[in-house]
Amino acid sequence: ADRVTAELATALRGALRVLRDSDVQAVVGEAITRRADAQEIAPGVGKMLEKVVADGGHRKLVDLVCVRAHDWLVEHSASVMDAVTGGAPGWTPRFVDRKVGDRVYKELLRFVTEMRDMPDHPARGAVDRFLRDFAGDLQSDTETRARVERLKSEVLGRGEVQDLIASAWSSVRAMIVAAAEDERSELR
Repeated sequence: ADRVTAELATALRGALRVLRDSDVQAVVGEAITRRADAQEIAPGVGKMLEKVVADGGHRKLVDLVCVRAHDWLVEHSASVMDAVTGGAPGWTPRFVDRKVGDRVYKELLRFVTEMRDMPDHPARGAVDRFLRDFAGDLQSDTETRARVERLKSEVLGRGEVQDLIASAWSSVRAMIVAAAEDERSELR
């Protein structure tokens, strides 16, 4: 058994070294892309989202978004002011534009601060309802499902996804070679 294991480990290492990474990456990438493209993902994503929302798992993400939005507003008050005053009509006096911009900024900051600090804020309830509705649409709405499929196809076609598959193969190959060389590994 030890000799057979050693010979198989040597053969496996040799085979992995002989294989050209680019060929294996192309085959694996094609297989993953073809399988992912053939399978509709929206209903499964919808069921998963429905469970996450039912369990309240999304609330930590909402908390994080609220904290980051608050911090961004504090750091970029000038950007908000520029957006408001830049969109004002040319005939309004500048002091009015600044006053309106200041008021919009303060209201935005107040809203985000309340949403950050109040777990029962009405906007959080609206997010819950939106996510529940979206989960349902992912499972049953034909248009939403079609849009998700188009998005999936676009994502699968991106070079970054193929690069990720390529790097995954390199990691898997390195793990298999290391396991084949280690006499105490589970593979051996």
